[in-house]
Amino acid sequence: MGTRLSVITVTYNSERHIAEQIRSVALACRTFPYEHIVVDNASDDRTVDIVRHCRGVTLIENAENVGFGKANNLGFKQSTGEYILLLNPDMKQITDLAQAIKKLESDDKIGILGARLLNPSGDLNARSTPRRFPRLLDQLAILTKMAKIFPKLLSRYIMNDVSFVDEMDVDSVQGSWMLLDRKMIAELGGLFDERFYIWFEDVDLCRRAHEAGYQVVWDPRQQAIDIGGQSFIGRSLFYKQWQFVRSMGTYFMKWGP
Repeated sequence: MGTRLSVITVTYNSERHIAEQIRSVALACRTFPYEHIVVDNASDDRTVDIVRHCRGVTLIENAENVGFGKANNLGFKQSTGEYILLLNPDMKQITDLAQAIKKLESDDKIGILGARLLNPSGDLNARSTPRRFPRLLDQLAILTKMAKIFPKLLSRYIMNDVSFVDEMDVDSVQGSWMLLDRKMIAELGGLFDERFYIWFEDVDLCRRAHEAGYQVVWDPRQQAIDIGGQSFIGRSLFYKQWQFVRSMGTYFMKWGP
């Protein structure tokens, strides 16, 4: 029996959570053959040493931080699984991943599956829920902080009209937990567009999937704890804003406002 699932994790200074994430993946994949590929983006903490001591994990070490999209692409090139799970290092998988694969297998029209991502307290992580495709005004409201003063500006984008209880078709799901069909990736011509260094590469992928006739489905039965944002600890506000602006510009140049 071939490899059913390839789990790809991109790390950058992820020493606090990567060992627990790897253990949670092993438990969630205990009933079928899988591989776990960790692509490290030149961490300067103990991340690489920790991963090296984790049995059954393939480690790819980048000499520099090549960004989220390109690092995932490097992992994908070495992967062999029928299905691909992109899983951030600060995740703890809760549910059996065999069930997630069965969901994707149940309908050839489903190309991407997203999960219900939880805070460590167990409630829904509102930062990680699905999103409607962004409009330029949405993103400018985020960039200028106007959305903090007038939160209703983002009501459409963050789907305030949805309860996030039932399974549903959505525009996009978070790249921090994204299950993909390898056949769909081949049809799309590859995983991530490497023009996106970080941010918007997951939205772009979901949009490409929709354009090719695939569904993007959010399934609340698939669950993981999402600590979130750990790779950005220590990064300056200017750095984060600059990367956001760069990727936002790339997205709207590609898809229009």
